[in-house]
Amino acid sequence: MITEAVLGVIFAIIRGVAGLFPQFPLIDTSGLSELFNVLGMIDMFVDLSVLSTCLVAMFVIMNAEIIWKAVMWVVRKIPGVN
Repeated sequence: MITEAVLGVIFAIIRGVAGLFPQFPLIDTSGLSELFNVLGMIDMFVDLSVLSTCLVAMFVIMNAEIIWKAVMWVVRKIPGVN
């Protein structure tokens, strides 16, 4: 009972502080339903897991030079490594 009372006071304080912040407006998600409809149509012809794998591979290949430069920058920061 004591624990419940202490936690009740703590939660009331947290709710009071959170109540000071303004409420966020609701987001209109009607456009997402159309996106999911389009993805459903694409999924009938191409498996989305294969498509996402290909997009990730394409992204990595297109940015390989940037990734290589970042790795070499980290390696150069190690003392004694040329």
